[in-house]
Amino acid sequence: MQEIVKLTHGNFLAEIKKRYGICTLAIEDISTMFKLTEKDNAMINNWLYKKTAMRKFVLRAMAKGFQVIEVDPRNTTKTCFRCGSSVKIYGRTKRLIRCDNCGLKDYNRDLNSARNIAKRCLELLKLF
Repeated sequence: MQEIVKLTHGNFLAEIKKRYGICTLAIEDISTMFKLTEKDNAMINNWLYKKTAMRKFVLRAMAKGFQVIEVDPRNTTKTCFRCGSSVKIYGRTKRLIRCDNCGLKDYNRDLNSARNIAKRCLELLKLF
């Protein structure tokens, strides 16, 4: 199983570089994402797995020539990528957002977060 994951990550990175010419990856700094407590062993194990998987992914990306920039993920889900105001999270599974300020509605919460992370990366690179 680990070999399949390695191949997938490698092919994914190579395809992105080939198709789009992108050599910079913005990732969330996962150390700020979780507040660990002794009571929640499942969360600690999940956090350790994600941190280890992220490190492996970053090392592969750097080996393929990508610049990797860590971005603080705080409030990326709660902020509209268009206008920067607060959004309302709703839906049966809480996966959708709505921004009353700019009219964005029925937008995927994770995609909104990814766009905000990309914007923060560009700000760090002074390109935005």
